Amino acid sequence: MCVAPPSEIDSADVYITLNNQDYSDDNIIYYWYKAPKLYDITPKYGPTEGGTKVHLFGTDFKKDKQMQCLFDGVAANATFISSQEIECVSPPHTRGKIPVQATYLGDRGKSVSEPLYFTFVERP
Repeated sequence: MCVAPPSEIDSADVYITLNNQDYSDDNIIYYWYKAPKLYDITPKYGPTEGGTKVHLFGTDFKKDKQMQCLFDGVAANATFISSQEIECVSPPHTRGKIPVQATYLGDRGKSVSEPLYFTFVERP
């Protein structure tokens, strides 16, 4: 297992060596993704039973990389609308204000946005 260092580039070829002279030739490319940045969420409220289509607006959304929304840490798959908008359906949750973040599927939490907030309310 290797840990990728921080980088200003988007991708790099990955080689393995045991002696610093002979290298693997597997044509493996590693991609760095910037964490998405969020600036708006709409709607900001929804029922505790979930099912609300929530739109997140921001930057650095990638069409070729499956995205997810994290509702208080609970993952919901995102539908890519544009490089500045994704849509997720809220899961059931107890009432209250919770953080919502955007991330890439399989990224293990390395490229997670700063949170915006969504409030779950009980229906009258």
